[in-house]
Amino acid sequence: MRLALLLAATVVPVLAHDWLIVPGERVGPITALSTEASLRDAFGSATFAPAEIRIDRTTTAPGVEIYHGRPGESLAVVWPRKERGLRWPLLVIPCYGSAGADCRWRTAAGVRLGLSVAELEILNGKPFLLYPSPDRHSWSEPWWDDGKLSSELGEDVELTFDDPAYEFSNGETYMRSNEKPLAGRPLRVSQLSVFLLSGQRAEPANDWTIVPGERFGPIPVDAAAEPLRETLSPTQAHRALAYCDEGIGPFPAISVFSGQAGHEVLLSGCGSVICGGTGGYNKCEWHIAGGIPLTTTLEAMQKLNGRPFVFNGCCFDEGGLVRSWEGGRLDKLPLPRLAVSCDGEQPDRLTGDSVHVRSDDPDIRSLPCTVEVVDF
Repeated sequence: MRLALLLAATVVPVLAHDWLIVPGERVGPITALSTEASLRDAFGSATFAPAEIRIDRTTTAPGVEIYHGRPGESLAVVWPRKERGLRWPLLVIPCYGSAGADCRWRTAAGVRLGLSVAELEILNGKPFLLYPSPDRHSWSEPWWDDGKLSSELGEDVELTFDDPAYEFSNGETYMRSNEKPLAGRPLRVSQLSVFLLSGQRAEPANDWTIVPGERFGPIPVDAAAEPLRETLSPTQAHRALAYCDEGIGPFPAISVFSGQAGHEVLLSGCGSVICGGTGGYNKCEWHIAGGIPLTTTLEAMQKLNGRPFVFNGCCFDEGGLVRSWEGGRLDKLPLPRLAVSCDGEQPDRLTGDSVHVRSDDPDIRSLPCTVEVVDF
């Protein structure tokens, strides 16, 4: 009998921790400073196994599984890693590989794997927004709309809702949880990801060069929120909303260097902007590689191109957008979206969304016109 008790003690260790998720601080005994050795001490070697952890449909990374085979208690921990110059924080996925119905890991307010959208609305005190992500084939990036979960979860907890029946497509915007197609659907949290930031930060950015299609200084154009918050600090990078052409949106976005005049960047898949947009270029410290100005005259841009170029007629939301450089020097460069705007009356033949205007048109050359970057 004594031998059997000893064997049982080595297989199932005493649980010397709670099951509490404290966003920004810990998941049980796991913190941003946790190491393999500290986790072995906290959970016991018998429950602990190094593994390649699946983060989403396309991404895996080195980490450990804890309590494998115990769906309501399992954990995955992904070690901090560096990609394209940015540091990812330590990631914890509670009830890893579980459907979540009996998940013991939860926040003080009761947020856990397996909760329904309706249950989250109750915890939030109001409906919220979810984004139909075509890359993830799931609903993700909840925006709590100043509800209770905004402060409860912060910015470093991500909830994902798998939805095999929904046809995800590009160009869709955030949708409200209490409206179709979300209302009444049996959606539940299928993954809960808790990012634990280290509190460290990189040296202040001093590279203000934009390479369109590649980077804003040290920031890749398609950077995710968490590596930016870990690398630059959570005071320098925040999740945000973006609206695109003709007020379409909102879309998920990331605000970087907010409040720093001349440095702001709003990263968005539907067009990123700097310095608050066209009205802030006069104080902007960003510059485009290749000598492309943020704003200039029509004549100067034509000279830079080496020949006339073509843009849309006015006057609608996409009026004046440059459509072709007509084989000029700028054809060979990655460029942001640029648009022409002119003061004064333009002939009817130069207006309308289907009209293409040449930069050397005599009626255009007689007007004071500027060319400005719209977005990247």
